[in-house]
Amino acid sequence: MALHFDVSEYEGRIVKCRKSMEARRLDGMLLFKQESMYYLTGFDRIGYLSFQVLYLDSKGAVSLLTRAPDAVLARQPSR
Repeated sequence: MALHFDVSEYEGRIVKCRKSMEARRLDGMLLFKQESMYYLTGFDRIGYLSFQVLYLDSKGAVSLLTRAPDAVLARQPSR
């Protein structure tokens, strides 16, 4: 399955968030809302029924904490 947007768009969104984090002197950001996860990664799953969180560190690494069945699906269309 293809990404929901171009890789360059994805990379630009990460850079934008990192710059905002740097300005606030943050080492990382936790995202709990599905809309925020989609904005940064294209991860487009039903996240309202079970807990999940996305972590973006100051170097741009992204980690997703979710249920095992959703982890397999998260690798498909997201970056």
